[in-house]
Amino acid sequence: MDIDERFYRIDAAPYIVFPDDKSIHVVESIEIIGDTILIETDTGWLFNDTDVFTVEEMVHVEHCIENLLK
Repeated sequence: MDIDERFYRIDAAPYIVFPDDKSIHVVESIEIIGDTILIETDTGWLFNDTDVFTVEEMVHVEHCIENLLK
């Protein structure tokens, strides 16, 4: 994905999921600094876009894992 696609991916989603603990966060703002996209949440957490999933992406990942475990 190029930087524009990465930005749009987050901008189009009201929520992000941090996979380490599967916590869901509301996207408050998005900032591009060079080739890094930082996402600030409504609780003040700051994430790199490559460290999170959208809710739809996380659902897809969960379904893929379930299918692998069958």
